[in-house]
Amino acid sequence: MTNSTMIASRALSGKDNIGTDIVIEFRLLAPRPAEFGWVCSYEIMALSKVVRRDIFGTDSLHALMLALEAGQAEVLLLEKRDNLLLDWQGSKFKVSRKLQKMLN
Repeated sequence: MTNSTMIASRALSGKDNIGTDIVIEFRLLAPRPAEFGWVCSYEIMALSKVVRRDIFGTDSLHALMLALEAGQAEVLLLEKRDNLLLDWQGSKFKVSRKLQKMLN
């Protein structure tokens, strides 16, 4: 696993299903060249766990866009699965129609 520079982050505060305050942090790392195309990683720090995923794309922008959408999907699923109430600071990230259908 290669370290990469964090280029963006968002801390989502909220409450768990029993009302305890929680913070979930989403970090987006800089795209980097991969053997085939590019890779962009994201990290989610939530509920005493760190998840890191590598998302591949044809170029750096493609990998970045896919990582942003995949990371949001993972946070949204975590929110739904664990019955969390998160403050998205005004708005959620833009979600594709396809992802919206999957989450509903």
